[in-house]
Amino acid sequence: MKISFVPKVVNYKKSSVRIVYYHIISNNNPEYYFPNKALGVEDFRRQIKFFKKNFQVIKLDEALNLAFEGKSLKNKLVITFDDGFKENYSVIAPILDEEKISATFFIISSCLDNKDLMWRNKVLLFEKYKTEDIRNVLYGLSEDFNLPKVKENQSILEWSFSAWPMNIKEDIVNRLWELAMPMKISEYLEKHTPYCTSKEVKELHDSGFGIGSHSHTHPIFSKLTYEDFSDEILTCASRLSSIIGDDVFTFSYPFGNRASKDFEDKFHAMQPNNWTFLGTKNRLNNFANNYKEWERDNIEYTNFQMKIRFLYLPIYRSLNH
Repeated sequence: MKISFVPKVVNYKKSSVRIVYYHIISNNNPEYYFPNKALGVEDFRRQIKFFKKNFQVIKLDEALNLAFEGKSLKNKLVITFDDGFKENYSVIAPILDEEKISATFFIISSCLDNKDLMWRNKVLLFEKYKTEDIRNVLYGLSEDFNLPKVKENQSILEWSFSAWPMNIKEDIVNRLWELAMPMKISEYLEKHTPYCTSKEVKELHDSGFGIGSHSHTHPIFSKLTYEDFSDEILTCASRLSSIIGDDVFTFSYPFGNRASKDFEDKFHAMQPNNWTFLGTKNRLNNFANNYKEWERDNIEYTNFQMKIRFLYLPIYRSLNH
């Protein structure tokens, strides 16, 4: 099905830079990721060609430099990836090299070198490996950590998002892993290696790709204290800087949930450098004067679905904000 008025919609508020994001590009959806959520390679290639046809694809750093200098962001588009999965290096970077464009990879520092699996991905595995007595295990966990009990028809993922305090989420998820999984987490990570290595991140950076902070442990930022908010961002940035030998001043919010404006303002006031915090609810207002709080578009969908979401969802948000 052909989408009509594509050029007109693409040019709507064309002075606002568009920023898109993905997670995994692969023809094989990993079991530790959402079912059928990984975008296939051919769909990704088609999307890249669509963007190249309608926009000038530039790096995030280039877009920010234009903003700093007060220059036009007209018809510019930035491509980003979250979490630091191994496909960044093995699948995505080679395709982007072929297309002669770049992107920025936002990394979870605690998962680098496959030292850990992000807590949400552990929870997804619990759903896959759960046994008949999983409810009893969850009820016991509720008592041990003084959590609201999981509801009758509630998934483990939904329960974790609504009931788990972020400051003890790692303790909860690791305890649940011990009780519910048939193998140690170290054994699982050695077999599946979900993430990039430090060496690969360094190579990506040296090849011209951008590297940014996606936090240390991928918490829900709207649930954090200011101290944890700041520590999650800076711990990750420091770790990445030591790997790539360059400064890291860009951050993408996990889950897209921004912290309070007060937290962001305090962070910016206390840091000597210009930081940019990327959210996930683009309203076509990514202008030069608000570069610290630009928003992105999630486009991990098949080609037709992607175009509908990319072209029309930001307009809907901008009209209903």
